[in-house]
Amino acid sequence: MAVHAMKGANVLRVFAFSDGYGTQQNILTPVPFQPRLGEYNEEALKRLDFVLAAAAAKGIRLVLTLTNYWPFYGGQRFYVDSVKGTGAPQELFYTDPEIRKYFKDYITKLATRTNTVTGQRYVDDPTILAWQLGNEPRTSNGYDSSNGFAPGALMTAWTREMSAHIKSLDGNHMVSTGHEGFTTNGDCCNGHTWLNNGLTGTDWVASNLEDPNVDFATLHVYPASWGFTPNDYTWLGENYIRSRGEQARRAGKPIVLEEYGMEEGWLSSRNTLFDFELSEARESGFDGSLVWAVLHREGYLSGVTTNFIFDYNGDGARAVLDEYQRGKSINA
Repeated sequence: MAVHAMKGANVLRVFAFSDGYGTQQNILTPVPFQPRLGEYNEEALKRLDFVLAAAAAKGIRLVLTLTNYWPFYGGQRFYVDSVKGTGAPQELFYTDPEIRKYFKDYITKLATRTNTVTGQRYVDDPTILAWQLGNEPRTSNGYDSSNGFAPGALMTAWTREMSAHIKSLDGNHMVSTGHEGFTTNGDCCNGHTWLNNGLTGTDWVASNLEDPNVDFATLHVYPASWGFTPNDYTWLGENYIRSRGEQARRAGKPIVLEEYGMEEGWLSSRNTLFDFELSEARESGFDGSLVWAVLHREGYLSGVTTNFIFDYNGDGARAVLDEYQRGKSINA
């Protein structure tokens, strides 16, 4: 935490969950917050208390992410497997009443917790900038249309239910979705129609801009992972970053470029891509940015998108540090 603060970071996004013990293929979590569904490990939760206390001591605020579409640290798959058995559709996380109740119970557990280090209730802790419903919540491709749902309807209903639940517990903090930015009817698409046709089950406008309990919109940008090439990724500037920024402005909602990142080697330097994306976001009136992902020290987080992760001496750090300094000048 001290290194991030010294470098100029003022907000970090933290995965405030760990479900089950993980696997060798993802991440082993020997001391999870939730070893079994509905059972909470107090000694593990004290580690989150410590993280909040450490952030407060360094003037850093945190976005607390509550679950994950992807399997590392358990996330949605853990809930579905625990209730419905291995192999059941992960989309049951959004629709099954028992699973939704377990997830609400976890939200309640954290929101009503008292920090064992500071003695402060989470709901009263200004170190928490926002609660986040999940990391990149979505469905498998085409799930909505294959199962009789209008594109985005399932996810929008879940988002509204969970954001309202958080606000019923905590009126002091903001709520965000963790969505990537995919819509159900946007401008098309340079061969990438899936960004705007609801394929992934997300209606970014309905869930981020129209939900009264969601306080700011999120956007993630990964050109290489989305099928763009080093020759055409700049299409995303006008047609994705700026487009979403304009939509957020019209709706009167702040918007954050919440994940931008690049796997090592896709371009000759991450800085090239980061400079472009951050410039597009600034010029579009974005209210902040978070990189995926920079470590406070040399070394890699084993098992999770390691080729996207670097330290402050690595390729990509220059663009990130420049952005930290711009934030300081804005806040001064």
